[in-house]
Amino acid sequence: RNDLRGVPFLMTQRQSGGTDRPAIAALLGRTWNLRIFRFIIVGIVNTAFSYAVYAALLFLGLPYPAASLCALIAGILFSFKTQGTIVFRNSHNRLFPRFVAAWALIYVANVFLIWSFVALGLDAYLAGALATVPTTALSYLTQRFVVFRPSDASPRSTPARPQHTPFSEGSP
Repeated sequence: RNDLRGVPFLMTQRQSGGTDRPAIAALLGRTWNLRIFRFIIVGIVNTAFSYAVYAALLFLGLPYPAASLCALIAGILFSFKTQGTIVFRNSHNRLFPRFVAAWALIYVANVFLIWSFVALGLDAYLAGALATVPTTALSYLTQRFVVFRPSDASPRSTPARPQHTPFSEGSP
């Protein structure tokens, strides 16, 4: 007898092929189909990478605008394909100039935020970390509605599936 069978995330559900799988796997599968969830997961990886570059360059003595620019460039090179492929399911290289332009705007906003936090008395390390929150929101919005907008879906991109949430594949 399995005492955990009543726990909702451990319960199984019947798949169309006749096999059972844990409900948690089904939930994760449905959650992965939400664009915003993929953006958050990929964004965490990209942000951690970019912040590590930023902090390392600050440690090496670069001023925060230069450290932020270098971290941005390193992050752009990696995140174009991860965001395009995993999140927006369109990594056509013709979108790269638009991606870079969007990140130029995001960079200016990020440096302004860091400068503002430093002016309030925070050190540049903490200022850079705090700036990631609004910068992440700006990043999602510009990528979703400017860079990888649905009207630019390439024939090689994965077709969108209809969903019922504003952050999913089929939303406008």
